[in-house]
Amino acid sequence: MLATVWGQAKEAGLETRVFAVGKDFLSIASAADSPAAADPIGYRPPIPRSPLERWETFRQSGDFRSAKERLTAFGIKFPAGTSALFHPAAGTLTVKNTTANLDLVEAWLAGTEQRQPQTVTITAHLVQAPGPLLRLLAANEAQKMDQTQALKDLMKEAERETGAVKILHTAFLEMPRGSRSTFSTVTEHEHATDLVLDAKGRAEVETETQPLGFHMDLDTFIQEDGKTLDMRVLVQHTLLKQPARQETLTEPVSGGPLEMSLAEFETAKISTEVKMKSGHTRLLGLWPVKGDPALKDADVSQGVFLTAHVLSHGPEAPLASSATLESPDQLIERTFDLPREFFFVNPGADQEDLRELLGLNGLKVPATSQVGLDEQKRLRVKTTAEMMPVVEGWVGHYAEMFPKTLKYTVEVIRAPAALVREQILKVAHQSNHRAMRDVLREAVGRKDAEQVAVAFAETRPNESAIVESVMDKHWVSELSWQNGQQPVMETERRPSGFLLTLDSYMSGGDSQVSVNMSVERHHALPSPRREKLSDPASRRSFIMPLNEFHLGRIETEAILSHGETRLIGVWRPVGKGGEVGEDVLEAVFIQCDISRHTRHFEVETGGAMAEVSPVPAKEEDKMVTKIFKVTPDFILHEVGSPRMFPDPFGKELSAKDLFKAQGIPFPEGAEVSYTGPAARLMTVKNTAANLALMEAYLKRLNGRDPSDVSFILHLLEIPAAKANEVFLKAGQEADHRAILDKLLVGGGTDVKSLATLNLSVRGNHEHTVENVKELKVFESFRVNDEGAAEVERQTMAVGTSLTVAVDNEEDERLLKVDYEIRHHPAEPVRYALNLAAEGSAAVEVPLTDLLVEKATGHLIMMSGSAHILALWKPMGRPEFDAGELYHIAILEAHVMQDEKAK
Repeated sequence: MLATVWGQAKEAGLETRVFAVGKDFLSIASAADSPAAADPIGYRPPIPRSPLERWETFRQSGDFRSAKERLTAFGIKFPAGTSALFHPAAGTLTVKNTTANLDLVEAWLAGTEQRQPQTVTITAHLVQAPGPLLRLLAANEAQKMDQTQALKDLMKEAERETGAVKILHTAFLEMPRGSRSTFSTVTEHEHATDLVLDAKGRAEVETETQPLGFHMDLDTFIQEDGKTLDMRVLVQHTLLKQPARQETLTEPVSGGPLEMSLAEFETAKISTEVKMKSGHTRLLGLWPVKGDPALKDADVSQGVFLTAHVLSHGPEAPLASSATLESPDQLIERTFDLPREFFFVNPGADQEDLRELLGLNGLKVPATSQVGLDEQKRLRVKTTAEMMPVVEGWVGHYAEMFPKTLKYTVEVIRAPAALVREQILKVAHQSNHRAMRDVLREAVGRKDAEQVAVAFAETRPNESAIVESVMDKHWVSELSWQNGQQPVMETERRPSGFLLTLDSYMSGGDSQVSVNMSVERHHALPSPRREKLSDPASRRSFIMPLNEFHLGRIETEAILSHGETRLIGVWRPVGKGGEVGEDVLEAVFIQCDISRHTRHFEVETGGAMAEVSPVPAKEEDKMVTKIFKVTPDFILHEVGSPRMFPDPFGKELSAKDLFKAQGIPFPEGAEVSYTGPAARLMTVKNTAANLALMEAYLKRLNGRDPSDVSFILHLLEIPAAKANEVFLKAGQEADHRAILDKLLVGGGTDVKSLATLNLSVRGNHEHTVENVKELKVFESFRVNDEGAAEVERQTMAVGTSLTVAVDNEEDERLLKVDYEIRHHPAEPVRYALNLAAEGSAAVEVPLTDLLVEKATGHLIMMSGSAHILALWKPMGRPEFDAGELYHIAILEAHVMQDEKAK
């Protein structure tokens, strides 16, 4: 946690303290007075469009000062013999100063912490125990603000096999401050509620869906102290009474008997507001258990305990052992990878001594420093320990200027409940849950746990992504009978499987992501039921087909830093009827990696335009040199002549005159060098603002249709071992070309190609390629006003399809891609559903269930790159049930004019 002091020493009136400030301390300190600090959630940084604009934005927005210089700027004095040294690798700040000044440093750091975004983790336990025990506990704990120990005692008792205490549900959820989140682990139980006879003698069945299981709605507000929570909580636990009640009524219109089963439910509900401190546990309420045949008349109660933790999403606190306490003047050496664009906008970067170049770009290093390039064109810096973090920040800040995409890896692990609860206690107060995920992954490796769902998604900031692997369940949603003889029905489809939806945006700059998410996992296939009803008009019985869907669902928001792993939910899987099965829990983890795309900034002779400039200065009138690549006839385009004719005043028309005629200023010292059509190059010296006007004009003048782009979609089936290897690497690599090549070339016989689709797309257009067969499926059956039967069928495409839209206007090699892919991993499941009661003539409805894998999203790709679009656990075939096979979709893109531009 920011401002944590974990080391101190005193000498000669001065004291040394080591603060845990996190690895991003310098960027956080520089952002204290930035627009992002004023609105950390809503701030959207400007997006530079060109290399030169990006470099200029980088120079103007950066604050490249040491920790000591920053603290001095905030009014903290550093007398002789004092120092401040930041260690990025350890995330620590070592300050040597007087006690009074160190107290000021600590206070300032604490204020910085309060500016960090905050979320809340909620852990709920539904406990069942003997009534006297829970009532006594409630009475003893009523005056306590924190009831954590009482919950621990109950959980310890629940671990005993012969104990009378049971943990029926454990729920975990992370949520943002000031908004609502929902949690459910339920069986959606569809049941008939009425049989209505209309004026035409048509008996219509009315149905409702009742969630059986555990559900929570939460609203949280964090008070100014950052530790106290005000919460509105709704907790509901519902069970189905068994057996259902059979009712026989006389229908008043026909006088005939109406027979049907009526479902009855036992619901315990708590709706309350509570104030509690972060880290505390509160017993929200108790209720007696009724209607459970297994308990009969036993005095048994259930209670809900709620634990909350406030998380500050600032820098990650380091371990004390990770600190290295160099002297501020000690010389250390590091190398840094630079984007190729760095050499594009800094033609002097090939000099042996680059100190002056860095100084002109806002980074002033001490005279004792050495700065140059090694053989791999990496920046090699030898400078003081005080200055090295500033150099690191300088390079990192430049990387922030580049286009970004967000890569998400999501997995659901089912593990023994005791292990999951133990891990929740360890990590609920932390913002990074990687350690818990690794523990559960190790359990998967030992076969003590199971990875039951995975997903990978990549999208641009402020865009959405959807990944689904589902059974598209076909079911009868409406049913009525015409004159007791003719069925009238409608059908619907409901996905059952794993469904993930993500909407995300960069929050507070470029280091964090706020993501709204909906995660839904069905723990079992839908359970069909047949409910018998009697039609009072015809005095015939028939069957109403009903379904139960067993699922866990979370709708919430989280704040993630690059590379951070977060536990966003834990639920207990439910099965048929809503009862709790084996003592296991499922944990849902998400990891976000921020990819910055720099590969396309290469100096190539075939590029559409090359740019060069000396290092620009801050003054608006500073001259910048830029080289434009132009078409041979760019001047003839305007004068309509086969050559450059003299103008009526006897002066030959020049390129400079052309630009002046368009209103582009040429102040003193501005020049244009254009040697004619053969060169195809034009060198211009002008201010940055005027060059921007010129660039826009040339873009309009030389405007052409965007280049065509060729896309290739590879859909592969891979074994679990390879899938897990890909899963671990996918978020860390901006380009998945190496992963694709390894699977295609070195994957061996256990990598199977399911489909390969090739599609050429014109920029700013949407195109689709598919390899499918058309399947006609039943949709509805009705009787029209003339008494004739009408059957409606729906045509569905079964196979593999890819839809792509691409935008590459700003840079033909930088591709903004919107995509949707659909794949059916197994054959459709056709079956007939009999609506007639036993002993009656069959009335069969043809239904078709589809197995579907789907992904939609929004990418940034470079020509020649490959990106993983989705990773699924497939459904629908026996070999998939073992969990040893995965499906992966990888898209590669190639700008088709790359080789034509000369």
